[in-house]
Amino acid sequence: MRQILTVLLCVLSIQTVLAEKEYLIDFHDDSTQYTNLGFFIQEVTDHRKDKDNIGYVWAGFFEVKRPVNFKSGLESSFKNYLSNLISFKDGSIPIKIRIRELLISERDFGFYQEGYCQLVMEYFDSGENLLYMTDYSDRFTALDPSKKHEESIRRLINKSILAFSLYDNESKIYKDLLDQPRLYDSLILCSVPQKGFYANFKEFQANNPSLTLDFETITVEEKGNKYGNIRFPESPIDVNTLFELIYGFSDGVNIYLKRYHSDYSYSIIPVQISGRYCYMGKKPVNQAVPIILPGLFGILSLPVEEDYILDVNTGGEYLLNDETLLRLLKPYEDLYNAYVMRPPENRIEMGLFWLQQINKKHFESLQ
Repeated sequence: MRQILTVLLCVLSIQTVLAEKEYLIDFHDDSTQYTNLGFFIQEVTDHRKDKDNIGYVWAGFFEVKRPVNFKSGLESSFKNYLSNLISFKDGSIPIKIRIRELLISERDFGFYQEGYCQLVMEYFDSGENLLYMTDYSDRFTALDPSKKHEESIRRLINKSILAFSLYDNESKIYKDLLDQPRLYDSLILCSVPQKGFYANFKEFQANNPSLTLDFETITVEEKGNKYGNIRFPESPIDVNTLFELIYGFSDGVNIYLKRYHSDYSYSIIPVQISGRYCYMGKKPVNQAVPIILPGLFGILSLPVEEDYILDVNTGGEYLLNDETLLRLLKPYEDLYNAYVMRPPENRIEMGLFWLQQINKKHFESLQ
């Protein structure tokens, strides 16, 4: 018994020692280098609310939760990396960057682990005037995500820099966006969407695309839905690279958003019903089907397509099913009563009708 207790104490002491150590990220130079951006990074400052670390990873044989920091400090690491990434040339404009949010995390699913990273960067001129803000995130799976976080952060920095380079600072529209108290009302109340590319979800909410590159949309039909192909008269950037940066876009009539099929695979789909809740078409989901045979019982996961919607207030996505409609209809007594009076097996057949009624009620409440 004494030996068992001794072993347990040793294990606990080892875990305690491991937990106290930090996992340090050491930024390495990127093979990519931008030579014609017209600006250089003068300063990088850490404006996060919590500056203790940038998150936690599972490390070591015992998979101890360990805090993560940069080997040379966040500000110094970012400044050195950006200085190597962006070459200075005569006439370049000095830009100051504030790191508003940087968070990494890992989740352990047993057979594999999932890594996550979010980076929010703000751009200021030398007079401390806010020019732009980017909010990008990255999710990936790996056997050892800890070794992938540096790559993930560098990828988000590159996306942020490219998005800022495409923004017209003279337009000042990004400052207008951030001054709006309730962003999503702007999309709901607008008669037509503004033409341009949304760099993030907030721009979509505010009907305020910050990337107003010249383009035209070619509408095509695919499985009964209208999709849009993009044509640039003069493209300042590779189209595939641009689509990696955006949340979606509008051609001035329709809105198109990205639907992710995996970490790196996506398609551009039209928003078919807009309002507080946007109908986003069919989404593949896995449905559990019980398999019962003589002497055998199991669960088979089959892919099926279900309708789903997007909440433009939160960005949350929900299946358009009976449970969701009951929750959304509850604030509107007349609609709720009319819905529950229908036979349960027939309610969802008119799901789009009820979604339109909810959007109509919400629109009237904003008038």
